[in-house]
Parts: sequence; structure tokens; C-alpha cells
Amino acid sequence: MKPSSGSASADDRDAKRRRLIDLSHNKYISGAGLASTLNNVREHGLPDKSGRMTITRARQAACDTHTPFGQLIQTVALPMPDGTTTEIHIQHPLAMLYDTCATSPGFADLMRASLARKPCTRETPWTLIIYNDEVGVSPLKHDTRKVESVYWSFLELGTLALSTEEAWFVISAPRSDIIHAAGAGFSTWMKALFPSFFNPLGHDLSNGIMLKLHGNNGVSVMLHATFQIFAADERAIKFLFGCKGSGGVKPCALCLNICKLGDPRSKTDGYALDISCFDIAKFKMASDESICAILRTLRDKMARGENVETEQIMWGWVYNPHNIMAMFEAAPCKPVANTMFDWMHIYLVDGIWNVELFFLLVYLKAKKVPVNVCGL
Repeated sequence: MKPSSGSASADDRDAKRRRLIDLSHNKYISGAGLASTLNNVREHGLPDKSGRMTITRARQAACDTHTPFGQLIQTVALPMPDGTTTEIHIQHPLAMLYDTCATSPGFADLMRASLARKPCTRETPWTLIIYNDEVGVSPLKHDTRKVESVYWSFLELGTLALSTEEAWFVISAPRSDIIHAAGAGFSTWMKALFPSFFNPLGHDLSNGIMLKLHGNNGVSVMLHATFQIFAADERAIKFLFGCKGSGGVKPCALCLNICKLGDPRSKTDGYALDISCFDIAKFKMASDESICAILRTLRDKMARGENVETEQIMWGWVYNPHNIMAMFEAAPCKPVANTMFDWMHIYLVDGIWNVELFFLLVYLKAKKVPVNVCGL
């Protein structure tokens, strides 16, 4: 007896489902990764070859792409405390920007629209943003696979574009253990990365670089940019600049008179306030000059062989000759002028929103108000 069309279509659906499940069992791949791969195949078809070595060769050929700023993948020397250096591969920012502008129609269109909206000259440069986040698997124990990811983009690309990952470039993602072994850890690494953007002896964004935009009939554009914003969570800001951070007596690197909750000075001298103070008018804000003065004092005391542990605790800063702030006013990234606290970490990742929601739920429970947490 011939099966009905309904049962046949049901069998086909079951077979397709089993095929999808089988695909995910061959080698580990996340559900999102499998969906992305299958969508790509549907849109572009299967490649002629798909062997592992073929994929490796294709990736290496992309890495070897040559631009006026060198190959896409280059190395940067990370200084170590013993005087040696560790070579770390980076995706060179200017080379990657040039290649993307020349080969990506979508990004070229974004650049054209952004340049039309905000023309770029030496007197009116664009704003370079650098973002850092450490990415790992296990938050509960030492994770040898953690990486210090550093991303960058331009403010003038606009809020909508910057809300998508396609508008951000990765410059590096080395293992955290390698970076932390340097003289000042992440700060030493950032100091080593800045010349990739601004090299007075080579290509320098502040002096301008020439870019070819896809579909621009071979006409090049000049792009000028200066570094203005370092966006990161509090932990990254602490390690970049060498402040004591949220665990110290002075939890805020940008405030002179804000102390941790319950600090006795906030009850006695009339100048110091604890972190629970809401009156912003009473805050005494630090400047890059005042921070440099503190660090110079610590440096001079250490040079005379004095113990500066008490001063470092009270002032909230640690002097390290390998830190980027040991360059003082010449530092390419400064805590007051360039710091932007990452709003996602402030509000959503162990942040204010989490605390406020917790206390709201406690209050509602005490009032015997039924709450559907998933519906909030």
C-alpha cells in the first residue's frame, strides 16, 4: 500500500532532523556555529575542497595578504622582566583597515557614509576607540585558555554600527598567562601595541594614512585619527594604569577623596568621603597631572630606598617602572583623559542592575508579592 503524502512528508522531516543531529556529532561544534555554517553553505554553496589542510592553507594565505602597511599578521615584541622578549602575533590594525576598506563593499559603504557625515582632516581627526576584555571559560579557577582580547574602532562610524561586532577589529588575543608574565602585565602589552597605530618612525594615524575604498574607482581617501577612548571594565583599568582598584582604600582612580565604605577618615577629617556618598559636588576629581605627581613621588621615594607601601595604600596608586604610566605625561593612554568605564560591566555583569534586582526581589518576597522572575 502506498504511504500517504502526509506520512511521507513527516518521514522526510524526521530524516532531516536526524541528519542535522548527526552533523553536530561528527566533531564538536556549538549550535550557533552549526547554524552559521549551514546558512553559509545555503547562501554560497559548498567549496570545491574542504579538507583540514586546505582550510589551513586558505587561512595562511589570508594571513599573508600584503598591504602598504605590511602583512595582515605581524609580530610585536613583549618585554619580559629578565630582559628577554616574547614575540606575539597581532592582526596589524592599519593593514587590516586597508584590506577591509579595499575588499568589503559593506564596510567601504560605511566608511564613505561616515566620512561624508564627519569629514576627516588633520585639524578634525576621527576618534580611535580601544576596548579590552579578558575572555575565559571558567570563572571559578585558573583558566589557562583565557585570552586578553583587544579590539578597536572609530567613534565616527556611529552608534548603530558600533552596536554590531562587524564594526570592531581585533588587534590581538594572546593567552593571559603570557601577558601577565610581563613586567607590568597588561599595561606592558598595551604600551607595546600603541606603535601599531602611531609610529613616529613609520605609519602614524595622527599624521594620516591613505585608504582605498571598494568601488571608489581607484580614488584614495586620507584618514586622520587620534586616540581618545579606552573602554574596559574596572579590572582592566586597574591593570592598565596601576591603580589599586575597587579592592583598595581608594576604590576610584579618578577621585582624590573617595574612600572605601567604612574608612575611618571619612568620619573625621571632613575631606575624605566614603563610596556611599551621593553628593557629587563634594567629590574632588583627580587630573592626569595630579596622578603623575603621585607616581613621581612614589618613584623618587623608591629610588631613595624608602618603603612606600603605606603611601601606595593611602593614595591608591602603585608605581611600576614597566607600567604605561611610568611614561608620565608622555603616556599614550591616560586615566583621566581617556578612560571610559564599560557600561555593560557597570550595569549588567555583576553590576548595579544585578544588585538592584536582588534587593527588589527580597523586598517583594517580604511583602509576599508573587513574582515571575522570567517575566521581569
